[in-house]
Amino acid sequence: MTKGQDITRKNDISDIEDQVLSMYPTVLLDAIHLNVGKDRSVVKKTVYVAIGIKLNGKKDVLGM
Repeated sequence: MTKGQDITRKNDISDIEDQVLSMYPTVLLDAIHLNVGKDRSVVKKTVYVAIGIKLNGKKDVLGM
């Protein structure tokens, strides 16, 4: 990957951030910690949740 590709990728992410923030002026980030069984043992896993709140108060889950 060249430097030009890195810069383009960062610009793409910035554009997406701008679009999300224009639709959702408030974005909340939260995490849920879970104990999950794996290979006869229990391991801790974290699920991150992004919630966007629109100007009219409607909440949308943006991602997990």
